[in-house]
Amino acid sequence: MNGTQVEDLVYISLFFPGILVLSALPSVIFKVRIEEGKVIHLFLSKFIVSSYPISEFLTAKQGGVVALILYFKTGKISVFAIPIEEAKRLVSDLFTLSGKVWSEN
Repeated sequence: MNGTQVEDLVYISLFFPGILVLSALPSVIFKVRIEEGKVIHLFLSKFIVSSYPISEFLTAKQGGVVALILYFKTGKISVFAIPIEEAKRLVSDLFTLSGKVWSEN
């Protein structure tokens, strides 16, 4: 192996884990909870970024590859890096609690 190949291996071994950490970071920093009739968007699990009554929930859409956007009458919440199963559960719960009909298709 020459020097360039070793440098490439070092670069790759540091670059890809860094990308994985950065892509998971939003899901650690931001959370969405359903509590006391509200959908609460939290920063560091302590600070409220936004909060909307479940009664104002309109719909949810996929925004890009890894984002879920929750729409309310007075605003929206964008959730990044949410696992697919967790997103499905969140959307299903919101539709159920708001009395709307939801289909997974």
